[in-house]
Amino acid sequence: MNLEIQNDSTETSKNMSLKDRIKLIILGCIWFLAIPLALIGVALKPLYKMVYYGQANNYFKYGIAIVLLIIYFFVIKFVIQKKMHVTFKKDNSKLSWKMLCALYFCSFLLVFIISAGLGFKLKPTYDIGNNMPAYEIGQFFTKLAYRGIGLYFALNMIECFHYALEDLFPFKDKKFAAYIPYGAVVTMLTYGIYAYLTGVGGSLSVLYIFFVLLYGEIYLLCKRNLLKTYAFCILIFLL
Repeated sequence: MNLEIQNDSTETSKNMSLKDRIKLIILGCIWFLAIPLALIGVALKPLYKMVYYGQANNYFKYGIAIVLLIIYFFVIKFVIQKKMHVTFKKDNSKLSWKMLCALYFCSFLLVFIISAGLGFKLKPTYDIGNNMPAYEIGQFFTKLAYRGIGLYFALNMIECFHYALEDLFPFKDKKFAAYIPYGAVVTMLTYGIYAYLTGVGGSLSVLYIFFVLLYGEIYLLCKRNLLKTYAFCILIFLL
């Protein structure tokens, strides 16, 4: 059965069978599992010393993870998703300048307010300037790259879970319902908790779990376009 999903298609969601919703949930879980599975390179840790052992361990750990995430992306996107017959039809219309500016301003303002509340000790500038020896800077950015790519996987989770759960709960106000981040709630309880436990949010700590809800809202405001959503979310993540 071929499952074709269109943006903002209420009828598509209403007509979606339980089997199709489960299929999307499974696909979302696959996107999630790829993030920790990319760290399988730690199993090769005894071999690191054949090249260089000690302070460069994170280069191997997260460098291998980045390569594996890229491989996983193509496998999930072009093999697993096709085998599951899931197709997302994207809205290619451009966001208005007003919306782009509003999203950028709100993203920057939010980061600034939180950063000010924490004494401007957010990653990466504070950590690099105050807490990090020079030899660790390269490792820091390697880890940051892995987590940045992992964020894109999390956005794919939001997309899958959102379409799976959308319209399961009836609301009279359709405009209000259109901006409820269903997928982000499930992603918050999976990727969000994982991110907290592994320190992805840095100084934000447990607050980062709830940032996933913000990512989900941005996804909806960007008309469910993943690349546009990622552009704003990675700005928030990096700052």
